[in-house]
Amino acid sequence: MLGVMRTYSRRTLIVAGSVAVIGIAVATSFIWSSDGGSLTAKALRIDRQELGGAGDGVSVPSTNVVADFFRLKYSQAQRAEFHVTSSQSIAIFVRATGVQIRTASGWQPFSEEQRNEIWRLKPGIAREMFVERPEKGAEETWRVYVHYGAEMHGPPLWKAQVREAWRIRSFTNWTGKAWGGGRFSGRNEILSDELAE
Repeated sequence: MLGVMRTYSRRTLIVAGSVAVIGIAVATSFIWSSDGGSLTAKALRIDRQELGGAGDGVSVPSTNVVADFFRLKYSQAQRAEFHVTSSQSIAIFVRATGVQIRTASGWQPFSEEQRNEIWRLKPGIAREMFVERPEKGAEETWRVYVHYGAEMHGPPLWKAQVREAWRIRSFTNWTGKAWGGGRFSGRNEILSDELAE
């Protein structure tokens, strides 16, 4: 009889412990599930920069600026330089950057570059961004945008990982950091201030 009682107590302990662990995991997931996309948008900022001091406009960025490979794509008259900064350490998947022009019917696209790259932003380190701007003297109001996906955390990340593990029948990518990346979701946009140059 004592053996049965001891087994019952172990089973009760194991079940109670399992329920407690699951409860803690669920509570933690609700804490993590706060809207990460809006937090990311609040942390990001786009600021206009004057082109570098070199005569041909091809200056070397300072050490606290991550260079943009579009720096040489446009002539100095065609391009505008911006810095994207963040008030917290975040990673975003940048789908596209571009320029919109204000028209009588609203904002219309002027130029767009598909980026499809991950930007890891840290406070105090700016990300350089070059775009094709409207002609100087055209007297148009324009602004710059970045379309991006925010890095996933908490339950949405777990759901994506479980779905992927089920699809490929493997847990090899359980961390979500495969190939140096992460998992990103959402269609978010940040805009610069309006410009009229």
